[in-house]
Amino acid sequence: MILDLQIRHPEAASTGVFKVASQRVDRYGIRRDVYATHRQLAGYGLIRRADDPNRSPDGRVLRRSSQRYTSQPYRFTTLNDGFDRPALTTVTAHLLSQPG
Repeated sequence: MILDLQIRHPEAASTGVFKVASQRVDRYGIRRDVYATHRQLAGYGLIRRADDPNRSPDGRVLRRSSQRYTSQPYRFTTLNDGFDRPALTTVTAHLLSQPG
């Protein structure tokens, strides 16, 4: 999905591409559980997620009682170098670096 969006929207190369939940499901068949794997893809060095300062690392919106905030979708870019590395070595190194 990310690579397809980058091809379709080259003007978003610097800011990253995104789709809101309903569009991810309708156009790509990507439901919430599959979308959540973006953390693994980032850990494997295949994509980069542009973090939102109004979200915690797990994606929850940080609400401030005095402010209203509309959450923004995560924006992603692919990391071409990640696709040049051996998958088994990359995944194993990432899994071994995880706590617990």
